[in-house]
Amino acid sequence: MRISFAHEKYSDEELTESIRGILSQSELCSIATVKDKNTSYIHTAYFAFTDSLKLYFLSDPSTQHCVNIKKNPSVAVAIADNHQPWQEPKRGLQFLGTCKLAQGREKLSAQLSYVERFVSYKDWYSLLTKKDLLEFKSKFFVVDVHWVRLFDEPRFGEEVYITVVPNRKK
Repeated sequence: MRISFAHEKYSDEELTESIRGILSQSELCSIATVKDKNTSYIHTAYFAFTDSLKLYFLSDPSTQHCVNIKKNPSVAVAIADNHQPWQEPKRGLQFLGTCKLAQGREKLSAQLSYVERFVSYKDWYSLLTKKDLLEFKSKFFVVDVHWVRLFDEPRFGEEVYITVVPNRKK
């Protein structure tokens, strides 16, 4: 699946390359969920991703953030390399989207993305017995990104924030 952004100033290739670079540079993201009308909740997770801007993370469905997602799938995600020196040009992403438990093909895509990204996960998973798998509480969740705010100062300049809506084409 190909993704486009229809931005008036920057090409799809420039934006895709920047977003992919930032996603590849960081392994952790912060995901905010809605607990109720007046309360939000945030957690940190390791994530994998696809070229069509699907994010995958593993989590126990009984945790507060997963309970929140089940009630209200709206999420906000922040991704940035936390080793960036303050005085240097910055790179980061903010996403808005929806999240759900990965099922069927989406679950397989999540598994493959995780194996590709985290070699240690692949090694660990290959050692699990059937009993271990049955007892393993964490499940894959998928974030479908609907909105992106990108800042990539080395590429686009100081304090340039680019907001785009991804358009997925087959």
